[in-house]
Amino acid sequence: MKRRHRRPSRSLLLLAIRYTEQRDNGLFYYQRAVPTDLRGRLPTKIIKVPLGTADPAVALKKVKLLNAKHERQWDLLRADPNASAEAAEVQALHLLLEHGLTPHAPTQDEASLDALLGPFEAAREAYAGDCDETYRQADPRSYLGPVQVAALDLLKPKKDKLKDALEVYLRAHQKGDNEGRRKAAEGAIAVFVVAVGDKPVRDIRRDHVRVFIEHETARGLKTGTIRRYLNELRAVFSKYVLEKELHLPNPFEKPTIKNEGEDAEEGRPLSDADWSKLAGICRTVDDSARWAIALQMGTGARVGEIVGLTLAEVILDAPIPYVVFTKNSARGIKTDKAATNGRRKKDSFRGVPLVGVALWAAKRIHETAAPGQVFAFPQYVGEDGKAKNGSASATLNKWIKAQGFEEHSTHDFRHTLRDRLRNTGCPSEVALEIGGWAKEFVGDKVYGDGHTLSIRQKHLQAAVGES
Repeated sequence: MKRRHRRPSRSLLLLAIRYTEQRDNGLFYYQRAVPTDLRGRLPTKIIKVPLGTADPAVALKKVKLLNAKHERQWDLLRADPNASAEAAEVQALHLLLEHGLTPHAPTQDEASLDALLGPFEAAREAYAGDCDETYRQADPRSYLGPVQVAALDLLKPKKDKLKDALEVYLRAHQKGDNEGRRKAAEGAIAVFVVAVGDKPVRDIRRDHVRVFIEHETARGLKTGTIRRYLNELRAVFSKYVLEKELHLPNPFEKPTIKNEGEDAEEGRPLSDADWSKLAGICRTVDDSARWAIALQMGTGARVGEIVGLTLAEVILDAPIPYVVFTKNSARGIKTDKAATNGRRKKDSFRGVPLVGVALWAAKRIHETAAPGQVFAFPQYVGEDGKAKNGSASATLNKWIKAQGFEEHSTHDFRHTLRDRLRNTGCPSEVALEIGGWAKEFVGDKVYGDGHTLSIRQKHLQAAVGES
């Protein structure tokens, strides 16, 4: 009867992984003491390395590689009193280059490879003698020196991980030099690696994506947040496969998230009393951050749209003062595709009349602007010239909550203005144009440039008043 081979259980794997510690976050960490006789020649007594995985099988493989690396270094140090801990890797690299070989390359020149490995094979045969079993099971460390063993490791083709794919993605992306674009993708990759391990890109499967979704759901993340992570991962994988000319299915394509959207929180519009109170506080404090809040309140714009404004886009010398929301060097604009018949216009913009507290804020911005000032809120534009949306949002939200509005954020101003426009009889088409909201069954197409500033001003005055 043929014996069946079973995979070791998780508990047995945990027992088998020496030199590791599994912390409260579930991740494994490699921890191994340096041999006593070598401690004077190394910078630390204990080697500590985060393994970046909670999977025992993955951790075991990584531990084996780390053990081989450090034991090779220790062998070299013991053999040569003048050697350094990294000498084996350095000498191995020179050995490969001398033979015309490239470290971690997917393919090598066969003649050059044979020239290097010929002596290695001869050493293996001499070690094994006439015993075939010894030959098959021989550990390279048994018949080669530390430098030769390190050279064998350098010959192994490198398997790109998601972090490598990210660099390919950013180099090929139109906005690859944008720090926000990098951070969004890095954040998604980081949580994916924690959930399923740092796997080679080619080895990622649909099952891993399902494990990731289940892991993040168990952590209590909103389904919308999980979807954003998946969208980032899908984009990175897709661009990597395209640029590398690979034929791989995208495992991040259209995965199902159970009960998606059911946990989304609706915006919390401010009451009339709270709206007036907050507008009054802004006028009293009267500084740049409060002007940003006031502009949001009176225009319904997103925080990123406000803090990325240039002075030239805040127009006061027109018959109807208004602000222009359009793409500039600091940030783009979320243009409504539905309102442009499915196509995003590169030069699209929306003009929003300034009334009430927003008009007051616009005047204060111009009155206090320094000579040569370009942006309306320079404190929220980084050295790279890009709007710091996240920083601005965190700062403004913290202040709003400190004023007693604990349940509100800057995004609630959009919901509040939309409700006010609706309650004062503003036609839905006009409201959508003011806020740049998605087109909701208003019609199949939008013709012309929309309603005039005077019509928008009339409805904003009714909704916002002089608050």
